[in-house]
Parts: sequence; C-alpha cells; structure tokens
Amino acid sequence: MKYWKRKLRKVQTRIKEMTNSGEITCFTFRHVPGKTFSFTENKDNCDFLMKWGMKDTLKIQLFSFDQAFQSYQYKTLINSFFNNPTIISNLEICSANGWSRLGQRHPKLT
Repeated sequence: MKYWKRKLRKVQTRIKEMTNSGEITCFTFRHVPGKTFSFTENKDNCDFLMKWGMKDTLKIQLFSFDQAFQSYQYKTLINSFFNNPTIISNLEICSANGWSRLGQRHPKLT
C-alpha cells in the first residue's frame, strides 16, 4: 500500500509540474458577449470613471472556462488565456490609437 501511495504522490507532483510549465493545457475559454454589468450603470461609479479619465477607456468583457481551477494552476490558466484563439480574436484592448482586438493591428496603423 505504501508503494502505491508514493507512486500516486509522484504522479500527482509530475502532473502539477507539467500543468504549471504549460506542457499540459487544460483550459478552454468561451466568449460571453452581450453581458451587462449593473455597477457600470451606477451614477456614482460613472462619476468616478469620468473623474479618473477611464469612462471611454474601460471595456468589460466576460469569458468563461471549462475546467475546475486550483490555485497552483495559475500559470497554466494565464498561459492558456493569452494563447487561446477565442481570447485572441475577441479580447479588445485600448491604445492611444483606439480599440482593437488583441490579435490584430489597429486599423489606423495599417
């Protein structure tokens, strides 16, 4: 019995190492368009965003993923997020030239 417990511990440790190093990618993301967030409609919140110059440069997007998350998997989650085709084609970023998708150059720069 002790032998199998040691073997199991070794396998679990190796899986954690592979997951953290990105050798195993276990998260798939889905874009959830059209979701509204009530706190962005609140007048006080809007006033703060205007005060801080963030009203036109803040965009909230919702993505979901398909696996249970354990805190030791944070590196895999982040790597999976930024390398996922769904994220690359849907995540909008703001620059001095305006809004564009993560995987595209801004139209004004082409």
